[in-house]
Amino acid sequence: MYNKRIKGFLTDIGGRTSHTAILAKSLGVPAVVALKDATLRINNQDEVIIDGPKGLVIINPSSGTKELYVKEQHKINASLEKLDDLKNLPAQTEDGKNIIILANLELSSESPLSENTALRA
Repeated sequence: MYNKRIKGFLTDIGGRTSHTAILAKSLGVPAVVALKDATLRINNQDEVIIDGPKGLVIINPSSGTKELYVKEQHKINASLEKLDDLKNLPAQTEDGKNIIILANLELSSESPLSENTALRA
């Protein structure tokens, strides 16, 4: 697994298909890239919210904004938990037809996940 201290990525350069963006997606952390001047505007002690899906970076958010994003994170975590319950189900359609699942791995740590899926298919 990845370093749990990584909370997100911000970059001045790059794009949606950049290595940083792809790596962030694999790690399950938000990323906003191509900000041009983020490193000039964000200081070491600033608190930052990274909203990857919206491409937003909020520097020193208000308490209300923080509360809103904490609630949103709880919703995301609940959705991920529901998906986690499905990962051990057989890879087949409702009528029992087996399907093949392929994986594009970004990290070597993802390999066991894909092997388990392939074995059940």
